[in-house]
Amino acid sequence: MINLTELALFLPVVREDSTYIDGIQLHDQILIYMPRLNKFTFSINTGVINENIKTDLPSNEDIQHSFIRTGCTQVALCVQYRSEDNVGMSHVYSVPYQFEYFLRLNNSFQGGMFDTVQYLTIIDERPFEHNLLKILSQRVAYY
Repeated sequence: MINLTELALFLPVVREDSTYIDGIQLHDQILIYMPRLNKFTFSINTGVINENIKTDLPSNEDIQHSFIRTGCTQVALCVQYRSEDNVGMSHVYSVPYQFEYFLRLNNSFQGGMFDTVQYLTIIDERPFEHNLLKILSQRVAYY
């Protein structure tokens, strides 16, 4: 993969007793081995289940800064955390969004342009708020 110049990465991951995939992990474990990479688009969904350890999962700001430190500045994300059972979900993606699938949209969604999305999954244990449905209704094209 040393000669790879373009990469589109769509990665759903479930991790136990761990943390979200952030920009530093992505850089140190994957991107560092691709020195000729010129174009990198990504959508990374990380589900974290921490039954055996108690850890403070990173915030939106922590994850955002980890990507900025590695040079990925066009990044959006939404993180949701349930402290009662130490379970979290993170979705970090490059903007503009380039994929047909958008997995696990939840109440932390901030909106944006998603012209390529054909398939959307929505998941949340909390009731959906009026603002989320309002944002979605403004972005959906009906066929």
